[in-house]
Amino acid sequence: MKGINSYLELVESGRDLPELRPATPIQDPVLQLLSHAHQQGHFEADGAWQLAARVSRRLEKLHNTSPPGGWARLCALCCGCGILRPERETFVPNLALDEALNLDDASLRRSLCEAFTRKLVPPASAAGLFIMLGIHPAWGLWVAHSIHNRNSQQENSATDIRSAKPGWRDTSIFEPHTAQAIEEAVFTAIAIPIAALRKLDPTKRYPIDAFARLTRAGCRFARASADAQLHDLTLLGLQPFLQNLNTPLGAHNQDFAAADLLDAVLVPAGIAQTFDDGTFCVHKDSLADVQVGELDPSAQELRLIWMLADQAGCQVA
Repeated sequence: MKGINSYLELVESGRDLPELRPATPIQDPVLQLLSHAHQQGHFEADGAWQLAARVSRRLEKLHNTSPPGGWARLCALCCGCGILRPERETFVPNLALDEALNLDDASLRRSLCEAFTRKLVPPASAAGLFIMLGIHPAWGLWVAHSIHNRNSQQENSATDIRSAKPGWRDTSIFEPHTAQAIEEAVFTAIAIPIAALRKLDPTKRYPIDAFARLTRAGCRFARASADAQLHDLTLLGLQPFLQNLNTPLGAHNQDFAAADLLDAVLVPAGIAQTFDDGTFCVHKDSLADVQVGELDPSAQELRLIWMLADQAGCQVA
């Protein structure tokens, strides 16, 4: 399905909500999570970036509630925006309570969303995005590590994408121009659905399947843009892409990752709400100032326009 068709399918398929759904206040659950972390000293993890199920149950029992998306997903996003910090097999507090009290709901929603749209956290959701684009796993890890470094406080890795060295003996296989093209593809693939979601009417709900198809179209455009950038270059290092996105497996992976973008990022960040009938809504102005990588909302809108015009070569400049 062409980008323009998938976009129109989404924006024209809205159905009126029985009542306008206000965004769920996000400050209280964030403060509850952070306060509990300060009291306990740390939270146990069941795996990489995965809050232990027993901690989620403890929080649910303590506060008699669970935030949208659950405590585990909120915890992962809090790690991505500096409220908590992953440390070996635990999560530890990384922000003082009085500092957190100064963050209003709008600021928190933006910070939680940008944990993914700027820093690619949680990593499992980033991995799903890399699969959607057909990126070689080693390249995905390399680029993610580069982005994490640039967003960290390490001065020696603040500006150079080549500074990421996640364990390979021979880093020459990761050519800088290829890394840049992959990174641009990753953030373009995020920017397109985010820009499209801003167009949706907050008084309507939309099919998740239609959002998945738009996300799939965005990935195809982002991949085509990267291919155009790399087309005339001699690639001496590791090939960046593994698969053709037009396979049935590729479509299945993209549907899964699109749903994950809602379930693991937009819902726990207080941006969107899903319903049992397979639809979702986006809360009013909840994405207004959200950045994607270094792309501000107008730059995200431009990527959406390029996709609608089927102009992948626009990014080659």
